[in-house]
Amino acid sequence: MRLRKVLCALLLAALLAETAVPALALEKGQLLRVDHCGKWAALRAEATAKSPRLAKLYREMTVVYERTERGFCLVRCGTRWGYVARKYLEKQGRALRVNKKVWLREAPSADGGKLKKLKKGATVVALAEGQNGYYYVQWNDWYGYVSATALRAAKAKDGRKAWVVCAGKHTALREAASDDGHRLTSIPRGSRVYAFGGISEGWQYVYWKGKWGYVDADMLYFKR
Repeated sequence: MRLRKVLCALLLAALLAETAVPALALEKGQLLRVDHCGKWAALRAEATAKSPRLAKLYREMTVVYERTERGFCLVRCGTRWGYVARKYLEKQGRALRVNKKVWLREAPSADGGKLKKLKKGATVVALAEGQNGYYYVQWNDWYGYVSATALRAAKAKDGRKAWVVCAGKHTALREAASDDGHRLTSIPRGSRVYAFGGISEGWQYVYWKGKWGYVDADMLYFKR
C-alpha cells in the first residue's frame, strides 16, 4: 500500500511538472517596474540576497532588463547596474509618469537643450532607451529625453479614458504602431481603454485589461 502511494505521488508530480505554467519570458532591453515589495527593493552587487546593497529601488521605479541569474535579474536603473530579485519585478508598458518637475531635453544629458518643462503627474511614452540614464520619450507632440530618475511606471488611471467605436465587432491591439504590427489581442467595440498619447501618425498607446499596445486612433472616442 505504501509503495502504491509513493508511485502515485511520483506520477502526480511528473504530470504537474509537464503542465506547469512557465514563468513570464523576459527580453533583453525590456522595461520592468519594481513591485510586490514594501517601499523599496534592493539593487545588489551580485545575484544573491547576501550581496552588498548598491541602492534602494522604490516601488514603481522602472529598470531595463539584461538577463536572469539564479532568481535575480541584472538590470540597469539610470546609469547604475545591479541585481534585483525577480519576484520584485513586473513587466511594464511604455507609459511612464513624471514623478517631479523635469525638463524634456534635446539630448540625453543635463546639458541638453531645454524643450519643455514637464509637470509632476504628466505622462509620457518611452519610445527608446537613451544614453546616460535618459529615456527618449513622446509627450503630446513633443519628442525628447527625460532623466530616468524623474519617471515612474504609469498606471491605467493615469491615462485618458477612451471608448472603442470601430465599425466591426473588434479592433486590434497591436505590438507596434502599424497595421503590420503583431496583433496582441482584439478589443470589443464599446470597451473602455486608457490612452497615453498619439504615436506615429494616428496611433494611440493604450492600456486594456492588463495589456499595453497600439490602437488606430480613428477607432477611439474621447469624451470632452
